[in-house]
Amino acid sequence: MNPGHQLGLQISWTGSAHKTSLLKVSMQVQQAVKKANGMLAFITRGVEYRSKEVLLQLYRALVRPHLVYCVEFWSPNLRKDILAIEGVQRRFTRLIPGMAGLSYVDRMEQLGLYTLKFRRTRGRILLKHIMC
Repeated sequence: MNPGHQLGLQISWTGSAHKTSLLKVSMQVQQAVKKANGMLAFITRGVEYRSKEVLLQLYRALVRPHLVYCVEFWSPNLRKDILAIEGVQRRFTRLIPGMAGLSYVDRMEQLGLYTLKFRRTRGRILLKHIMC
């Protein structure tokens, strides 16, 4: 085992699990946002032809998965976490030519995207439906 690797879950002799700081939702959000922003920077630097269609495909394939992977389970509830996650998508939508002057809601509507908050809510509903 790697000595630098720390487990985020401690099991006591009674079998109960105690959360450590490694399992906090805010830390998960920070990591997801950092990865998504890195991919967004990669797209910004690496793509010369920035059409709406190309950027949307790259966003859906490279950025959004970092923001939505298992989000129903780590479900951010703090406003700062939600704003951090949505901030990545806001930043992306401003990169698309002709979208910079529009409001976030208008950009989302024109691009055919949903807010990440809506996607989380829909995911929770589907998950509850599957579990029942």
